[in-house]
Amino acid sequence: MSDLVEVLRTGQLYQADMADLALQERGIPHFLRQETSAGLRLAMPVLPSMIPGTWWTIQVPKECVADATDAIAELPFTTSRFPDVWDCQANEKSRERLSRISRNVFLLTFLLLLLLFVGAALHDIFRH
Repeated sequence: MSDLVEVLRTGQLYQADMADLALQERGIPHFLRQETSAGLRLAMPVLPSMIPGTWWTIQVPKECVADATDAIAELPFTTSRFPDVWDCQANEKSRERLSRISRNVFLLTFLLLLLLFVGAALHDIFRH
């Protein structure tokens, strides 16, 4: 078996599906899998989850890289070799909104924990 080379990584499942079909039509052997930012790698098909930090990758044998790259380049979307964790969102506005929500949730969680810590400390001080 030859070494596999990644030719596509995307957070958009429809892009992975389109690339998968394009490679199938050209008869290019390939391997499709889902990866997460936590390092989990699952062979497709799995139950896809479109959440931040999830990507779909397509790998092909070394000798098929040029043909696969040409096939993917003809598709109606642009790709990045290193999409960010917010690539699961269809547009920049959605990505920014999701990023802002996650920052706010993190900040509120931190403030809640700080409040609980200060409250516990004050309770101990005034109890004595």
